[in-house]
Amino acid sequence: EDAMPLLAGLVGQSDLVLFPVDCVSHEATGLVKRHCEARAVPFKALRSASLASFLHALSEGVRAPA
Repeated sequence: EDAMPLLAGLVGQSDLVLFPVDCVSHEATGLVKRHCEARAVPFKALRSASLASFLHALSEGVRAPA
């Protein structure tokens, strides 16, 4: 929550963004999505902050937004 101003810069340095929706606020989730879409950085919301969710996202593959 305190680092939301840093999100734009971090997304700009990223090739892919994965984020667990159970650990971040609705506002932060929306902000990450908007920054990713603006920079055409692929992103995926994970159900939880678990290793299983992370591995599942990687196995599915993540595409850049259209």
